[in-house]
Amino acid sequence: MLTEGKNPLFNEIVYETDIQRLIDDGFLSPLRSKAGKEKIDLAGVRTRQGDYLTSDMEEAVNKNDVTGKAVDEIIEYGQDRKAWLIFCVSVAHAHQVKELLVYEGIEAECITGDTPKDERAQILADYKAGKIKALTSQGVLTTGFDAPLTDLIALLRATKSPGLYVQILGRGLRISPTTGKTDCLVLDYGGNVERHGPIDRITVDRIKAGKGTGEAPVKECPECFELILAGLRVCPACNYEFPEKEKHEAEASKAALLAEQIEPEWLDVDEIIYNRHEKNGKPPSIQVTYRCGFSTVREWVCIEHGGYARQKAVTWWMKRFSHDPCPEFTDDVLDRLTNVRDMREPCRIEVIQDGRWQRVRAYDFTTKEGTPSEWNDNLEGRPRQNDAFAVGHFDAFDTDVDF
Repeated sequence: MLTEGKNPLFNEIVYETDIQRLIDDGFLSPLRSKAGKEKIDLAGVRTRQGDYLTSDMEEAVNKNDVTGKAVDEIIEYGQDRKAWLIFCVSVAHAHQVKELLVYEGIEAECITGDTPKDERAQILADYKAGKIKALTSQGVLTTGFDAPLTDLIALLRATKSPGLYVQILGRGLRISPTTGKTDCLVLDYGGNVERHGPIDRITVDRIKAGKGTGEAPVKECPECFELILAGLRVCPACNYEFPEKEKHEAEASKAALLAEQIEPEWLDVDEIIYNRHEKNGKPPSIQVTYRCGFSTVREWVCIEHGGYARQKAVTWWMKRFSHDPCPEFTDDVLDRLTNVRDMREPCRIEVIQDGRWQRVRAYDFTTKEGTPSEWNDNLEGRPRQNDAFAVGHFDAFDTDVDF
């Protein structure tokens, strides 16, 4: 971390976001994944310097014609996709995969650390221009390479490195409206998704501690090999219906490209409480507490923060006050919310599990009797917030979130 260690480059993290929020806001492309029908058998593959030994893994991908079968599958799944990146075990393996693709009539090139600089530049330019369908590589294209049109990534290798795993999948997160890209398909032949879990849950602290990152239970569809939520009875990709499971059967494996492949949930709102929230060294914010039955969900509106946090706060304000300008100071907003009380309020909220907490994703402002929204059509008649409901009245277990 650039904020840690001796003489750190920065004093603190001013604001941070995550992959799923950027996907939700349209800045990154969604990922979807299929497990390869033929997987690399890692039995006997040794580890050296924290990752699988290349020579052993190269031998493993050549067992049972894994490479040839994987290439056939990549071609099958990639028919309607525009640009493929295929990450291989070794230089020889990258060239082998390229030759197999060319043999099948696919316009493909190979880039490795041995590729001359000028040749590499030309190949990359042709790929970004759509002149090359597939790029195979080993040891390159994981960082510093930006090709938004990439809509298929194949991992024909295994890695124990969470950093490398994140960098590889990051090549497919770019959006490309000009090419009609809607998502990026990840074909995993090395069990990497199972091994590392959601890429938006891999953090420096977890890597240091050697902790696993898989949080979202998924299962593999036996018909189309899509990795889907373990709780789904019907595969959304091919409509295969899973049979009922016996209670004594093993749990589904844990693997997900994104932690928020867990489905969101709508909660009915019984009450909303607004309070000023203080954090040492930070501008004040407004803590919004939603009482939803026996559940409590909180969010923070960062009026006096800068950048993205302020932008989100303005969006939050406009959903409630329409075109009224958003104030610059927290106390002014809090006064409007608790004393004037001329805002629209939701009858329910959509939440998603975000680590230990639930994060609010959307609001329903439909007027509904018995909820805070019942005054949306009669804003002047809404009663003021009951002063008895202070923050100390509630469990404040999550007020240490760093805003």
